[in-house]
Amino acid sequence: MTPEEQDIFFYYVGKEDHEHAADYLDHLERTLNARRQQQFSETARRVSEENPAVGTVANLMSNYAAPAAFFANLGQGVKNVFTGEEEATDYNSPWFTAAHLSSDTREGVSEAASDLPVVGDIEIFGENLGSQLANAGLSIGQNLSYLPFGPAGALAYMGASAAGQTTTEALERGASSGQALALGALSGAVEAATEKIGIDRLFSIARREGASGIRRALLDVGIQAATEGAEEAVSEVANTILDAVVMADNSNFALTVTAYEAQGYSEERAKRQAFMDTLQQVGAAAFGGALSGGIMGGGASILSG
Repeated sequence: MTPEEQDIFFYYVGKEDHEHAADYLDHLERTLNARRQQQFSETARRVSEENPAVGTVANLMSNYAAPAAFFANLGQGVKNVFTGEEEATDYNSPWFTAAHLSSDTREGVSEAASDLPVVGDIEIFGENLGSQLANAGLSIGQNLSYLPFGPAGALAYMGASAAGQTTTEALERGASSGQALALGALSGAVEAATEKIGIDRLFSIARREGASGIRRALLDVGIQAATEGAEEAVSEVANTILDAVVMADNSNFALTVTAYEAQGYSEERAKRQAFMDTLQQVGAAAFGGALSGGIMGGGASILSG
């Protein structure tokens, strides 16, 4: 609390007016949560950029708790139904810390990788190659961390984690609890559905008996890379469409168009450029998926052999 806020709080305490003191804390809760989360996010990004190894570990761990954001927003939605009020979800509450940490550490690690020699100077689909490699590495780590749950459990956790992160991101853009709930649930379903083929095939490769040989291993790498690349492209397209439908004027596409218009672009040119940006994002997602899929496919082939 600021000195002024402390003065007000202790004024009530000094008068032994504990009811008003408690009400004042409730009134400040969202403000205090926002300050705490801002400081935490800044620290997480800075530490992850300065020490990518620490950021990577934090990123992997945060994904286990990221689903909490979806359920916290669900709880707020249920409360709103019973109270008849439309109280906004506090996306800075502790329930959302893991989802924030996941995106913050990914941003920090990616930023560190963008400064690497050689790869830091190359762009593919409009994105820095170093950052793409870092994101692919984090995705591999996340997927591997889910594998002990088995095919069904891994898919469930992937979907729930995506739902939590999408819910948080939507709320940050001004979504109502209902909009964030819908977008989070749909995003989670898309994630689980698009990852199913790749996960099932990965387990199939790992469980295969007998030596694979170099030719078979290369085939596994190629097929898994193509599968994961296609899955990520489909997921990116589906999530972009769902975001536009659910979020409308607050969708990422609409906000990008507005940003280009603010730079002096005509409406038609702004929409065309935003569409080209979307195509680049789809290409980058496919490239990252193919890269991580090929690596995981090769690893699974080695294990099976």
